[in-house]
Amino acid sequence: MPKSGDTHIEGDEKGVSSEGTRDMENNEVISVSNIDAGQGGAVAKLPNGVRFELIALCEHPSEGKKWWRPDGTLLGFAPHEKLNDSDRYNDVPFYEVVFRIEPDNGTTCKIDTSGRTAGFSGPHVIEGRAEGVVNGFEDAMYSLVPVAGGDDPVNLTFLLGDESGWEWHAKVKSPVHKRGVITSRATLDVSVGENRKVIAHVAHRIENEEVRVIARNNSGKVFYPGMSGKGRTWINIITAEFDHLTVDDAAAVELQVQEFQPVTFQNVSLQPGLKTDVEVVLEREEESGDAKRPAGPRKCSN
Repeated sequence: MPKSGDTHIEGDEKGVSSEGTRDMENNEVISVSNIDAGQGGAVAKLPNGVRFELIALCEHPSEGKKWWRPDGTLLGFAPHEKLNDSDRYNDVPFYEVVFRIEPDNGTTCKIDTSGRTAGFSGPHVIEGRAEGVVNGFEDAMYSLVPVAGGDDPVNLTFLLGDESGWEWHAKVKSPVHKRGVITSRATLDVSVGENRKVIAHVAHRIENEEVRVIARNNSGKVFYPGMSGKGRTWINIITAEFDHLTVDDAAAVELQVQEFQPVTFQNVSLQPGLKTDVEVVLEREEESGDAKRPAGPRKCSN
């Protein structure tokens, strides 16, 4: 995931000086060295040791506006000057969401908002790079989340996965453009694009798992698609283009799956100063013999 750069806002007109952050409520300057970036956030600790912290939210665009903790408590300062993404979707309100994953060793995530995410089919994350990041937030992640239906508290569900957790479901081996694979849940075919680049075509009915397409060359190097278009009808369609890999050099194209770990922050406030009782619920699976069974929701303490 993209991370914010190690930069700072300069000048009082920006709201932050080299000495600290400017309090958006009473215009007082708070020393950056005295700010605990993690204090007051909602934290979920996963069974695999990953620590996920939901830090703060603000309406987008956030310039000059108040930031707040997940429970509505005012943060008192802006974690960054500006988020470099001002796109909107059918005028639905966007919220800037700041969170942190530790350790971030290839961990990826998507966000769902319990049916109030507008204009998107399923969990998603819209990543943005922030300018003018305050000390203590350099390792934070910044995303835009569209939420419809007013300012009532919302449930934010983050789906967490790991780079090492992907398993292949279908594989086409060299010559990749002359073979196809059909499974009970998916089909995978490859065509030849401009300059003989690899173009993978997937149709699948895989549910409750994340899906991606990768390719490998004859040396075993992994390639990720430079462009991946998805369509949703009665079946899921993926077209993935590998701009830097030709069909002559491709050893295999794989459709991979992974069950992401859902972590839900319930009753997240969408208004600064509107206090809520945030609860963290971790849904997990426990193994019973060779079979897996849902263990049900488990509340996590911060």
